[in-house]
Amino acid sequence: MKGWGETRKKKNVKVIKLVSSAGPGIFYAKMRNTKSKVKLEIKKYDPSIRCHVEFTGAKRGEKYDH
Repeated sequence: MKGWGETRKKKNVKVIKLVSSAGPGIFYAKMRNTKSKVKLEIKKYDPSIRCHVEFTGAKRGEKYDH
């Protein structure tokens, strides 16, 4: 427990938005380490087209143009 005047450690995780490569509308949210330089790409289920597609990471709140 931190005492008076002591600062807490800055968090190294950030919420990012995984956007479907099949089209806009479907997304997943995922926690990610901010120090990681690798672009996040995950295969997940897209219910709008009923199959597994690649989801790529985008900043949360960022507009997605397909």
